[in-house]
Amino acid sequence: RKMFFLAVGVLLFVQTVALDYVKVTEDSTGVWWFSHGKKRFLTLGVNHVNNGGPDDGVGGRESSQCQKRTGNKLCGDTLSFAEKLGFAPYFNSTMAKWGSQEKWAAGTAERLASYGFNTLGGWSCTLAEKAAAARGMYYAHLLDIGTTWLSHNKGNCFQHDVWSQGFVDQATDVAQKQIVPRANDTMLLGWQLDNEVAWILCGFKTYLALPTEGSTEAVKFLQQKYHTLAAFNKAWNIDATSWDKPELLKQISTNSHLNKTAYNADDSEWQGAVGRQYFKTVHTVIRKYDSNHLILGIRGMYLFSDWLLNACKDYIDVFDIHWYKNEPPMSTAAHVHQVTGKPVMIGEFSFTAYDGNVPNTHGARSCTTQPHCPPGYPWTTQNQRASAFESYVKTLVSAPYALGYHWWQLMDEPWGGRWPDGEDSNYGVVHIDDDGYGVLLNKMANVNAMLTKLHGNSKRN
Repeated sequence: RKMFFLAVGVLLFVQTVALDYVKVTEDSTGVWWFSHGKKRFLTLGVNHVNNGGPDDGVGGRESSQCQKRTGNKLCGDTLSFAEKLGFAPYFNSTMAKWGSQEKWAAGTAERLASYGFNTLGGWSCTLAEKAAAARGMYYAHLLDIGTTWLSHNKGNCFQHDVWSQGFVDQATDVAQKQIVPRANDTMLLGWQLDNEVAWILCGFKTYLALPTEGSTEAVKFLQQKYHTLAAFNKAWNIDATSWDKPELLKQISTNSHLNKTAYNADDSEWQGAVGRQYFKTVHTVIRKYDSNHLILGIRGMYLFSDWLLNACKDYIDVFDIHWYKNEPPMSTAAHVHQVTGKPVMIGEFSFTAYDGNVPNTHGARSCTTQPHCPPGYPWTTQNQRASAFESYVKTLVSAPYALGYHWWQLMDEPWGGRWPDGEDSNYGVVHIDDDGYGVLLNKMANVNAMLTKLHGNSKRN
C-alpha cells in the first residue's frame, strides 16, 4: 500500500491506496489467467533480455563465480560471455549500435512490445526490467535463492543443506538484495526461485554424506518408514549392521545385492521430502519480505514425480516447465495440474535453424549427426522455425490451465560457445549484431495477437 498525506486546514489526513499486484485466477468456465486489477492476460515472454553487460540478472550470484573461475572481470551476464573470446559479443554489438545500456534497454522493450510480447522472463537484467515496466510490460525475476548454475552442475542439488541455518541465511541474503528493491513493483509478474534444480542430486547419496542436519533427517526418514533395521535390510536386500550414516552409504555404494527398484523408489520419495523442506523454507523467507507477488516455482521443474509435485503445491502459485521438443508437453502439463491444482506455464522452449549462421553444435536442440538427426534439431530455415513456434504455442494455450510461455532467448548464443557449457545455438529472436530475425518475429507478432482469444475458448470439459 502507498500512503498519501492530505493537509486540510490544520488537520492532516492519511489516505492509503491499495496497489494492484498480479494474481492468478480461474474464470467461471474453468479457464486460468494471470490477472492485474480488471485485466486478465497470458504471459507472452522472452527470456534472458540482457545486453551481455555486467548484470547477470540474479544479483551477481552467477557472475561472481564466473569471474572467480575464469579470472575475467568481463564475465557479468554469464549466459552471453564467450570464455574462448574473453568477452560477450552481444554486449559489444549493442554498445556500438545504441551507445548506452539505457538506450538499448528502452529500445529493446519497445521492439519486443511491438511484436506482441508482454513479459520479460528470467535472467533479464535490471535495466531491461525497469524499461519494460515503464512501457507497461511485466517481468519475472529469477532469484537463484538456493543454488547457482555452476554449483548444481558440480554435483550439488543446493549450495546448502535445506534443513540447515546456512540455507536460511543464504535465502535471507538473496531476499534482502533482490526482493526488497522490487517488493512494491506492480509490474513484477512473480518470483522464480531457482533454475533447473538437479533433484536427482538431492538423494540419499548426497544427504547421508552431509555433516549438517539433513543427514540426520535422511536417517530419520528411513527409520520412520521401516521401523526396524531388519525390515529395512529386507526391503533393500542389504545387510546393514546399524543406522550409522557411513554404514548406510557403504551399503548403497558397494552392496552388489542392493534392490535398486526399492532403493530408487525410496530415493524418489526422499527427494520429495527435500523438496518440501526447500519450498517451505523459501516460501517463509519470501513472505517475510513480500506478501503480494506470485511465486512462480522453479524454472524448469524437470522431475515430475508425484512426491515433488505434492511437495511444492502448497508453496507456489504457478508451475514452470521447460520443454524443448517439437510439441508442448500436454499430457505432462495435465498431470501436473491434476496433482497440484496449479496452472502451468512453459518457462523455456525454443527452435533453431541452420540459416541463422550459428554453429548449433551444443544446446537442447543441437545435433551433430546430420543427416540422421530428428526433424527440427535444428530446422533448416527460419520459415520452418517460425512455423514450429506457431504450432507449439497454439497447442499450448488450448489447455485451460496453461498461462502462456517464455521463449528462450533474446539473442543468439556466441560463436565459440557461452560460459560454462559451450552452448552455441540459434535461440535468439535477434542475431548477435542485434538485427532481428524478421520472419520469426513477424510470425510471433501475428500469433501472439491470436492467443488470448484461443485460450479464452479453451473451456474445461
